[in-house]
Amino acid sequence: MRRGLRLALAVGIVMVSSSLPAFAQDMPIVIDLVDFIEEQIGVTPTDLEVDVNDDGIFDFPNIEPEGVEGIWDDLLGAVDEEGEFDAEEYFRRVLPEGFDVQEEGASAIGPCGGAMISYDSDFVSIDAAVDWGTDEPPIDIYGKPAFTKGNAFQADTRGYLLYWGFTLEEASFSSEGNLPNIDYGEPQLAFHDHQWNVTIMGFTADNGGDPNQRDKNRNAGMVDMGENVPLKFRALIKGKAGIIDLWGAERLPEFSAPAAPGEDPQPDNIDVLADDKEFCFGEGWFEFVGDGLPFFETPALLADALALLGFTGILFN
Repeated sequence: MRRGLRLALAVGIVMVSSSLPAFAQDMPIVIDLVDFIEEQIGVTPTDLEVDVNDDGIFDFPNIEPEGVEGIWDDLLGAVDEEGEFDAEEYFRRVLPEGFDVQEEGASAIGPCGGAMISYDSDFVSIDAAVDWGTDEPPIDIYGKPAFTKGNAFQADTRGYLLYWGFTLEEASFSSEGNLPNIDYGEPQLAFHDHQWNVTIMGFTADNGGDPNQRDKNRNAGMVDMGENVPLKFRALIKGKAGIIDLWGAERLPEFSAPAAPGEDPQPDNIDVLADDKEFCFGEGWFEFVGDGLPFFETPALLADALALLGFTGILFN
């Protein structure tokens, strides 16, 4: 990861932890995201004093638009072999089965962690959450469980999402891949030959993966929602994501959360699919906010609206 992007990410987290009015919260901060980033990246706040418009808030003069793409990342979205929009594939991907909307909590399983910060179109902070890579649920900067239905992660379809993700150095990770004719270099612990899938019902479904010859164990970037989302809206929806080590170049099938204690595992549980390979899984709630924007009560209504626009870019990385 280039140092400019690392600095821009850390600048964003300094901005979050120093801009309480943007959160409209009276609770004291218990999670110092500056310390979190210092621990994970090794950058100190003194390296980050950038204020291009002299307003006393850290700014983003040179941020990169996206994280580093994987070799197997899906860059086209729901299109057919000729590159044309495929309505059947689109609806299959944005309205998948497997979401338990009765479950109001959130979960994060496996040695993956990170931080996420959302901003409006003026880069005023809206929300932030952090996960240390343990089996404990993610929390917001006030120590409350994050991504729950009652404390959904808020974002603006006219704004930006900034993220930082990493994996812990667990001995259960592969030290190199197992595909033929690939030079994995000096073996290090990380995901290799992995596949991942992110699904936010009614909004996006995205796939990707990489042999990871460079042994990358972290990534960061920014999603410009205003460029990627053609329809500005409000909605409360649920998302899930998973990644499996040593899966290979083929896409992951549809999967669900690991079985709860006392329940029988099912073939589509991600831990069953992973078998003895390392994996990470997370699910939780997102709330898209914004004054004066239309509110979609169901994912189907949102998917219909986006499909009417003839839009495929909603499936973005």
